[in-house]
Parts: sequence; C-alpha cells; structure tokens
Amino acid sequence: MPWYSEKQQSMPESVSREISEPVQEFLDVVETPASKAASEGTKIKVHAVISKMAFLYEKVRNVVDYNEEQLLRKNATFRILKRKTLGFVGSHRPKPFGRGLIAELIRAGYLENDTIPEKKAEDVNVIIQKFYDLLDSVPELGSERDTRERTLWVLGIAACEIEESISPMPREHALVNLMYTVTKEDMMIKGELPKEEVDLQKFLAVRRALLRTDDMLIRYELWKRYSPGWTEGDKETIRKAISRFSVNASEIQYQTHHPLTEPLFRFFKKYSILFHVLRDVVENNEEEVRDTLATPERLSKITKEVTKHNFKKVRSRLTRSVVRTVIYIFITKMFLALVLEIPIDVYFENGVNPQSLGINILFPPMLMLFIALTIHVPIEKNTKKIIQGIQSIVYGGRTGVEQQKITPPGARGAAKTIIFRFIYTLVFLLPFVLIWIGLQKLDFSVVSTLIFIFFLTIISFFGIKLRQRAREIIVLDQKENVFSLILDFFSIPILRVGRWFSVRFSKINVFVFILDILIEAPFKAFIEAFEEWLAYLREKKEEI
Repeated sequence: MPWYSEKQQSMPESVSREISEPVQEFLDVVETPASKAASEGTKIKVHAVISKMAFLYEKVRNVVDYNEEQLLRKNATFRILKRKTLGFVGSHRPKPFGRGLIAELIRAGYLENDTIPEKKAEDVNVIIQKFYDLLDSVPELGSERDTRERTLWVLGIAACEIEESISPMPREHALVNLMYTVTKEDMMIKGELPKEEVDLQKFLAVRRALLRTDDMLIRYELWKRYSPGWTEGDKETIRKAISRFSVNASEIQYQTHHPLTEPLFRFFKKYSILFHVLRDVVENNEEEVRDTLATPERLSKITKEVTKHNFKKVRSRLTRSVVRTVIYIFITKMFLALVLEIPIDVYFENGVNPQSLGINILFPPMLMLFIALTIHVPIEKNTKKIIQGIQSIVYGGRTGVEQQKITPPGARGAAKTIIFRFIYTLVFLLPFVLIWIGLQKLDFSVVSTLIFIFFLTIISFFGIKLRQRAREIIVLDQKENVFSLILDFFSIPILRVGRWFSVRFSKINVFVFILDILIEAPFKAFIEAFEEWLAYLREKKEEI
C-alpha cells in the first residue's frame, strides 16, 4: 500500500488546493514578526583577538568530545554553569553571571559578536538565581555523589532554559507541533498504557526525531510541563515547583527513559525529513508562501529544488563528521597504543608485533573510509516520494502512511522473552569468537586483540550513526534480502557493544577530563583577565 493516497496522486497539478489546518497553524507562526524589543539597546561586545583564542580552544574540545552540532552551544552553557557553580553552596556561590556567560559564548563562536543586547544578561541572571533558589531549597541527599548528580541535573535544566532565552525557536516548536499533529495517529501502541502517557511519549519522540533533542532537553521540556509558569518567573508557581521537586524529578526520569522511547523515535525519525523539507520550502518562499503551497505544481518544483540542496548539505555534513570521527579515533588509538598496547606487549610478549600494531593503526581509518564510501542515496526515487509525502501533509493534514503497531518491551510475554534472550546471547557471542580465533592465527596478543575488537565495535557504531545521518533525507523503505539478513546476524552484536563502549567511554573521556578540570578553568580565567586588561589599555589610549 503506498503511503500517499492514489486519489491525491491523480489530481491535476495546476489545480489550486486548500491548505490543511495543521499547516496553516504552522504558517501563522512563521508569518508572526519577531519582537523588535528583544534586539534593541546596547549590545554585548568582546575583543576580536581574544575571541579567536577561545574559538580555537572550543574547536579542539569539540573534536575530543563528540556531540551533535546543534547541541554544542547548549552543552557549552552547561559547562560554564558547572565550572562556576559546582562545589559552591548557598552564600558561597558567585552572583548571577549572565553577562559573563553570554560573553564567553560569543568568544567561543556560539553567538555573533555585538548582536546580543545587554538586557539579555539580566534575563539570564534571573534564570540563574531561580535555579540557585531551587538548589538551596530541595532536601539534602544522603551521599556527596547523589548531591552532585542532583546539582548537575538541575544545572542541565538551567542550561536549556538559558539557551531558550538567548535563542528562542518559535518556528522549530511550531514545526514539532505540526509533525506531532500530522503523525500521532499513524502509530498505535499495543498494551494498556494510559492514552495521556502514550501521547506524551509520541510528542517527545517527535522532538527527538525532528530536533535531535538529547536527554537534557527532554528533561527541560518535561520540567516545564510539570511546573507550568516556571519560565514566566511567577513566585508562587516557582514556590510550588520547588516544593514538588522530588516528585517531579522522579516522574521526569521515568518519562525520559520510558520503554517506548526508542521504538517511537525510530518510527518518527523516518518521516522527519518531510517536515524539514517543508520548513525549508516555507522559509525560502515566505513572501508568497500560501500561494506556493496552494499550487501543487509550484510546490512540487520548489520541493525538488530544496531536496536537491538538502542532499548537498547532508553530504557536506557527512564529510565533516567523518573527518571529526577519524581524528577522534586516531587520538584515542594513539593514546591506547602508548599507554597500553606497546608497554604490555613489550613486557609480556618480549617485543611488539609489527603486523598486529600495523593492522591496529591502519584498520580504524580504513574501516571508517569504507563505511563513508558505501553510503548511497537513491536521489530520484527518494525525491519523488518526498514530494508525494509533502503534498499529502499540505493538502490532507496526514502523511498517508498505513497505521503501524508497536509492542512495548515487556508486553511480549515472559516465556518468549526468556527464549529470545537465550538465543540472542548465543548469536551475540558468535561474531566475537570468530574474530578472536582469526586474530590469534595472525599472532595477535590478548591486548592487541582486545584493542582491535574495541575499535571495530566503536567505528562500526559511529559508522551506523553516519549512515543514519545520511538516511535523514531518505523516506524509501529499506529492502531486505539474504545478504542483509546475514549482515544483521553478524553486525548487531558488534554495534551493540560499540554503543555500550561509546556511552561508557563518553563518561570517562580522559581528554575531556583533562580539558575541563586542568585546562578550561585557568584558560577561561586568563581570557577574561586579558580582555579586561585590553579594555583598560583602550581607556588609557583614549585619554591620550
């Protein structure tokens, strides 16, 4: 069954069509002019030379701490909050530092210089003070580690609110609402979960799929839901939110890691490209957007142009991601070789095996290059289906997909679950046993073998993420055959281990620890002091 209606497909292209209500609501937000008051007044300006130093540091840090590009500024804000407040309590905390935070983001290249009004620093100060009050009011936890985790949890929400205050995204939020409205009935959940809970999970999955939202941003979205009025700063509302902190935090944690999170995300991710392209069509034709959307022929033509442009952007972004990943892998590989592989081989094996060392050095970049070169997008067929999907949304208010059903984990039955897990465990071990046997025949030591497996799993996981990035512009169903089935049989265990390594390694990233603890704080302090010194010199020069 096609995921667009046959009736729509046969409609004459030149006939004007009525735009669906969900799309009209999205257009209402797009056509709303931005507030001029938000950009008036004196702007925050930093020294250009100092900014280059801070920008270079941020580039280096982002290489060793791999993250999605759209999350970098929010993550930088979180680091600033953590660096300036973690470990300080009550009256020992620094006064709200809104201007310093914005100035630091400008120096690092996350905000444009001389464009953010000074008034915005006052807004950030209010947010910081609000979260200070929250941290001071919630009950003390049993251990120092628990207290630290709670503080980081709260600072993460604060970082998201500051990000939203500095750079509000009404169009992105309107696009999320559009996709949620259009797609929420395309997925039915088996089981007896409350409808309100299912709808919330669908909405959060749409946000993850459309905006690549991480857990921190999801927690902020839920925090606003469970603490209505929090962002407006109403004192009574804030007092109630603080009094319900423990209850809200537990519920937020449950909803963030809900059993439906992954299956719903995978479903909605497939159709997010339709809404990205529709947004680009709208933004590229704002002056006559309603006329464009109401005319199928014009909409089809512009959609095709936008899709072609998006394909080029994805390829460019893919190239950057491959370069960043190779650098990240190379640095990690050199570190492990110097610290583990070579010393242990010399001590236990009475020397280094050139063959195993050479394979372990050359294999990671070669595998990454192979994965990048084998990524293929069927442009013409894919573009045609995108056009059909967007017309279905614009004129029908639905994607037209056949309703799919999801069975939440745990709803399968205990007996089946036990059997499937047992078989999966046997299948899981087989690829690693075969790899181990093969490497032993090449005279790999135990350490060299473990390092080979580590990089095989990590790069395979990064590679599948790159493939998923490329598939962001693909709405065609993946064809399955005997070869893909065999590939899944051997690759899924490797990818699962790679994902586990990636998550665990990100938490104990030695390079990030060195940068954050030993370098960032003194470096940023030097930058601020140096800029103040240059400002002082400028004053003396003006006196002359």
